[in-house]
Amino acid sequence: GESRRSCRRLVPPVPQARAPRVGSPARAPRAQQHPHTNMLAVAARRAALGAACARAPAWAALSAAPRRGFAAAASTVKITFVDSEGNSETVDAKVGDSMLAVCHDHDIEVEGACGGEMACSTCHMIFDEATFETLPEKEEEEEDMLDLALELTDTSRLGCQVIVTEAMEGITIRLPSETSSQM
Repeated sequence: GESRRSCRRLVPPVPQARAPRVGSPARAPRAQQHPHTNMLAVAARRAALGAACARAPAWAALSAAPRRGFAAAASTVKITFVDSEGNSETVDAKVGDSMLAVCHDHDIEVEGACGGEMACSTCHMIFDEATFETLPEKEEEEEDMLDLALELTDTSRLGCQVIVTEAMEGITIRLPSETSSQM
């Protein structure tokens, strides 16, 4: 967009490797051999671009606070988790967080062995039909990981891929009795 282009004009480009001059060593210094090898320069440029130009996942916009004045407190919704023994725990979940992050923040026993990188099925959760219908479509990678999950249902999702929204106020999520980690 326009803001991205304007940010690029404000920040000078990262210096590129130059061809050696006659009489100079045949190789450029290690930091200038390839632009990706000079990670400090790349990091400095990214920092100079600022948050407005930084790449962020699509779901990050859900948790963005208003930009005027002081940042507003993050809104929360009540979500109930029910374990395999029927024990329930209701927590205040921050809008914009993944369900996996909510579980970790509130010490609910959900493993998330891959750290939310969608490389396992240990954050498998079972949603009620009404809530499941409101969730965004599963990506093919999530479908592949769910194929490894134990106690799979038609309304199963990976907690690392479901983002809390205000519409989730009062929902109940069931946690399976077992999970399987292929890591």
